[in-house]
Amino acid sequence: MVNLPKKGGVGLSINKLYNKLSRKGRNARKLQRQFEKEYQQDLIREEWYPLTKEYSKLSGDSLRKFRIYYEPAIKWFREHDRYEKIAYIHKCLTYYLDSVDIIHRRLQFPMDNAKL
Repeated sequence: MVNLPKKGGVGLSINKLYNKLSRKGRNARKLQRQFEKEYQQDLIREEWYPLTKEYSKLSGDSLRKFRIYYEPAIKWFREHDRYEKIAYIHKCLTYYLDSVDIIHRRLQFPMDNAKL
């Protein structure tokens, strides 16, 4: 935003300042964050969906709701290997089967990142 020319003085970029403070700039940053969030979800789901299909023994609507409810964060997903991910699925499957009615009722309400 601020330039320091070799000959001295200070230069100020009006376009960068406008983009930082304007509604158009805020909307562009918001859209960029949304794209980043969707990209990270796609990275997770690329591996998460096949793992849950193979190791959860669920199908149909139950599998879809299990995936949504227990989908891990991108940071966790990158830090753990396949064995730990499978262990996580088994642990979550136990929790899911113990409280399936509660989870299905909870997913009926709108959630920020859940797409039913």
